[in-house]
Amino acid sequence: MSGKNVFVFVVCGADEHIATLNFSLKSLKRFSQNRVVVVTDLLRNTTNIDHDHIINIITPSGFDHHQAS
Repeated sequence: MSGKNVFVFVVCGADEHIATLNFSLKSLKRFSQNRVVVVTDLLRNTTNIDHDHIINIITPSGFDHHQAS
């Protein structure tokens, strides 16, 4: 292992979840030097994620947002 700390967020769906994520990302960028990765299905999100390292994973359409996360 590399011994580096990484924050990983997994989120899909509604505005309130993305807004909370964006708030957390803004705070982490300000107070931490650690890498931050977001995993999501971009097609499910109702608003944009304000981050530069996003891993987009297409999830089954039969899943709700909670299951997709």
